[in-house]
Amino acid sequence: MKLSKLLIVPAVLVLGVVTAVPAWAHSATIANLTATCNSDHKVCFAFDVTASDLDSQGRDVLVDLIDKQQNNKVLETKTEHLSPSTTNVRDCFDSSVLTSVNLTIRIRVPQGSDLDLGQSQTSVDTQGCVTSPSPSPSPSASPPTPTPQTPTPTASAAVTTTLAGTGGFDFRYLLVGLTALVAGLALLLVSASRGRSSTK
Repeated sequence: MKLSKLLIVPAVLVLGVVTAVPAWAHSATIANLTATCNSDHKVCFAFDVTASDLDSQGRDVLVDLIDKQQNNKVLETKTEHLSPSTTNVRDCFDSSVLTSVNLTIRIRVPQGSDLDLGQSQTSVDTQGCVTSPSPSPSPSASPPTPTPQTPTPTASAAVTTTLAGTGGFDFRYLLVGLTALVAGLALLLVSASRGRSSTK
């Protein structure tokens, strides 16, 4: 009786170790989690994996894209498979997120999984990758087309045109002078003829 009681304690300890082994057997350590934008303006992530005693089936992890500005709303989730030989994972989300949005990339295990991530780095903050389009300027009314107007020639313009035709010399003054000279000569001749007729 005493012997059986003494054996109960070691048996419980052995049973506890045996049941705990599966939980310890499937573990992975994730490190160097980074976030970038690819050429298609999508949010991408990459991380290194150190697997410990994973069986040939491997295990999955879930990678969430979280919008911190909307109460940590999950925008998209990617499933990444970790095999015993996995050392690095790279992938991109399909969602288009503006650069003004604050995001978190979070790694977690699916519900019911026996994978233990231990002291892994499981989150990183980043921004979206899509630049907001610049607002196009509203079309403004086109300015009215000016109606061509022919300028009315002024007196000075007419004089200029006349002078241009005579090489720049104004003949009107010459004609006035000649007219006055002829009139003066005519008066002189008339006076002289009257004087002669009075002496006779």
